[in-house]
Amino acid sequence: MSQSPTAATHTTMRVKPSGKLGNPAPAPITLHGLDMLLPHLFIRLHFFFSPDKAASDTVGHLKASLADVLDLYPPVAGSLRPGPDGKLAFHSDGRGVDFIQHDVPYPYSDVPEGDSASLGPQVDVERMPDGPVFAVKVTRFSCGTIALCVAMDHWLTDLQGCVDFVATWAKVARGEVVAPSSVPHDWTHAPLRYFAEVDASPLVAPPDDTPSYTPPAPPSGPPPPATQLRYFVSDSSLQALKADCTPRTNGNADKTGGVSWISSGDALTALLWRASVRCRRSADLGKEKMDTLALAMDGRDRSPGKVMANGQYLGNFIVPATMGLPVETLLQKDMDTLSYVAGTIRKELLEQTKPEVIKAKVEFVESAEPNAGQIVQQFDTLLTNWARFALAGPVNDFGWGAPMGFAIGDIKLPTRGMVVIRANGGVLNVVALEEEAAELLKGDEELLKYGEFVSRWIL
Repeated sequence: MSQSPTAATHTTMRVKPSGKLGNPAPAPITLHGLDMLLPHLFIRLHFFFSPDKAASDTVGHLKASLADVLDLYPPVAGSLRPGPDGKLAFHSDGRGVDFIQHDVPYPYSDVPEGDSASLGPQVDVERMPDGPVFAVKVTRFSCGTIALCVAMDHWLTDLQGCVDFVATWAKVARGEVVAPSSVPHDWTHAPLRYFAEVDASPLVAPPDDTPSYTPPAPPSGPPPPATQLRYFVSDSSLQALKADCTPRTNGNADKTGGVSWISSGDALTALLWRASVRCRRSADLGKEKMDTLALAMDGRDRSPGKVMANGQYLGNFIVPATMGLPVETLLQKDMDTLSYVAGTIRKELLEQTKPEVIKAKVEFVESAEPNAGQIVQQFDTLLTNWARFALAGPVNDFGWGAPMGFAIGDIKLPTRGMVVIRANGGVLNVVALEEEAAELLKGDEELLKYGEFVSRWIL
């Protein structure tokens, strides 16, 4: 077990690829339109390990295994800068990863809410090209608990790519052999090469569910800060919620648009969507007649033969699925309407995740050839579901057991943004709303029927 620090210490170094493989550096990776659907930011993943499972040479072990995995992922050890043509590109120049070690003289139990932004590496997107693509901060608490916090440039990859990289790092740290077929062998951000055999009708004009190339109007001022709440739903309550919706879909095609089955995720999304709309209207926020929900969907599994899945693509392939419903419908509180909303979500997901639909959307984005900040996604409510990732599972065991918990580094979500993550015994939903609406959300009867609001990340 690690020795408990008696005084705070802080060291910073740069970890570079070990060079054991001796592979040539890949060509610069030009950014794709899908990379820039979001502002330039970093994905943050915070893992927490229990003290009785921490190895004595934790930091040295992490550095050595990181150097080896960077050999397998050259772009992660590179930098983002303009290429000869002036376009932004990731260069596999061996810059290395910023690695910070912080030993503190207090126990993990003293960390407010079980996580904070200060535990993660502080990265600045304005430092390009001097800044890192990937950064790590390891905090060792006096009780022996270890926080392993990472930050990945979102323009290099989405969450799936980041998760693939971290899982490969963990595998190397455990001393396991990494199969060459489990890591990308083509680093270019050209996702349509996986859809070459798919026939797709070109989009003549951007429909409501396609990213628009219209630049946004300059804001009149900074938006008011959103209040973030954490809402926990246990696995048993999630199944009860699904059961409450499912009988109203089975054999009732007229009310569900032909959908006879919904997932627990559909039911949860419907619950959160209409609760957020209900509380905003009760707080006299928004007068729109329609509300558009955008779901961040990873399209890798929809590639023919799933050839894009299983760690084969390090890049962004989030193709949003959007759907709109009348606010009048979302304000209704009966279960039949909740079931209808869940059925609508399922129907739209089935349609918008077809390979030909995904290909048409990506072709539209590519045809625009936009610059960063000129792609606008049109939606009112945004939900990202991370629950399918077992981030606190054995896949992220770095040699001393699976994490005891996981958090997202106190990421500041946009107003009306929601993230669903897997938690111990259920799912944790992070919801960002205006202060007035957030206060009403905490007392929403329908939400409290299925879950509870919590203060801590690690449950």
